[in-house]
Amino acid sequence: MKYLPLILLLKCFANLSLGLLCRDLLAGPVNPARFLELPNLLPVILVMPFLETALIHSLLVEASLKLGRGKPVALYVGGALAGLVFFVLHLVMNGPFNGLVYGLPGGISLSVMYCLARKDGAKVAFFHTWMLHLASNALLVLSVAYYGMTLGGA
Repeated sequence: MKYLPLILLLKCFANLSLGLLCRDLLAGPVNPARFLELPNLLPVILVMPFLETALIHSLLVEASLKLGRGKPVALYVGGALAGLVFFVLHLVMNGPFNGLVYGLPGGISLSVMYCLARKDGAKVAFFHTWMLHLASNALLVLSVAYYGMTLGGA
């Protein structure tokens, strides 16, 4: 997990920078209560990172490795494919702002984490990628809550 803090820091910087650049794509004000209510909070922080790591990064990278007979290039092809799928899903499901600000850096950072940690095995790569996703979503919720309450006057 030695890469987690650095990747998390770079991802958060990318989220903030892209958010400023793409702020005109945001549909409207964000309601912090939407993120802070327990029925919404648990899936965003625990469930979705687990499922997305399993169904996108782990599945696609491991399938690529299997098809590529374990060659290093297969790892990177799988990582690139997983990052692209992550980005496209966030873009299609949540719109251009979410896709560009969260899906793009998320797809890249999670794929990098999976590929770096994969040298220690699939289970280690899964766990490290899941923890990065969980931490970044927790920071996302905190930032949305903070800015929503500060700027919205709640």
